[in-house]
Amino acid sequence: MSLVSGIAIVEEQLQQLREQGLGDESATRIWVSDEVFRRLRLRSLQAAREATRPVAATTYARLLLERQGVLPATDGSPALFASTSPGVYEGVDGVMRVIEQLAGVGLPASLWESQILPARVRDYSSEMLDELLATGAVIWSGQKKLGEDDGLVALHLQEYAAESFTPAEADQANRSALQQAIVAVLADGGAWFAQQISQRIRDKIGESVDLSALQEALWALVWQGVITSDIWAPLRALTRSSSNARTSTRRSHRLVVDVLSMRNPSRRWYLTTHQIWLDAGRYCRWSH
Repeated sequence: MSLVSGIAIVEEQLQQLREQGLGDESATRIWVSDEVFRRLRLRSLQAAREATRPVAATTYARLLLERQGVLPATDGSPALFASTSPGVYEGVDGVMRVIEQLAGVGLPASLWESQILPARVRDYSSEMLDELLATGAVIWSGQKKLGEDDGLVALHLQEYAAESFTPAEADQANRSALQQAIVAVLADGGAWFAQQISQRIRDKIGESVDLSALQEALWALVWQGVITSDIWAPLRALTRSSSNARTSTRRSHRLVVDVLSMRNPSRRWYLTTHQIWLDAGRYCRWSH
């Protein structure tokens, strides 16, 4: 029997099965028994359901913490929160990694150094964030005021700040004369001490500027996302000012003046508009 005749016999038998309803023929002429096809389909559906079955809530929570660098990755051990030390990352590079993950996310200023960074960087210290800000590698921007002593603040990698920074929608016409004067001074370029801003405004309008009024105007612009500083110290002083005010109003006032004074030479203010994001690192480096 030739090969051709053998194929013809198989084709004839398959055609008879199809006519009896015992077989099916696909577009590629692959034949299979109805019963076998049903079993294949059932098993495929079972495998698909198994692959898409949701994991336990604790497993999902663990995955989120691992992705955020709060807990180390595990091999599926049931010991859910067995990490003995907080944070997966270390050093300045670890802080950079966290900022990369959370770039542009507005979180309370009071939480960045008390919970967010220490929970992810095991050896975190405030000097690490200050170093990144002072060199221009990282920039912070205000997003919204929260009460009198806090606000939403986002951190950005300078290299990608134009992508993660979203300027607040503010009506420029509703800005006070002092706020407009501050923006005009900073629009000339560079980063300036608060006392220098005050001096330049005085030169323009011929009147001295009250420090408390200047502070209020600066923070209003901060929460509009218009200006920022090359160090985190103003935010530290702001978030601590409430407790200091409760214990000593005079001491709290000294903190405010200290934030604005030239006794802290690295605390400069500059614009955070899209037009100067690429130059912000250069502005910060002028102080070094």
